[in-house]
Amino acid sequence: MSTATDSRRKVRYESFDQIVSDAERAVREKSPTTGNWSLGQILEHLAIANEKTIDGFGFQAPFPFRLVGPLF
Repeated sequence: MSTATDSRRKVRYESFDQIVSDAERAVREKSPTTGNWSLGQILEHLAIANEKTIDGFGFQAPFPFRLVGPLF
């Protein structure tokens, strides 16, 4: 019995340029996806996550979490 995880590939990127290159290749080759998301949805998710790590998330955790968080 084959599952979606059987057809997933392991990736390891050493730079942001490798990520962009792999994404461009996936679009150019119309790579199939194994889950419920389309390639466009996956790339949008990655773009938003990358943008938020640079620009911030636009919200702040509640004070008790900010107070206790550094202890963990």
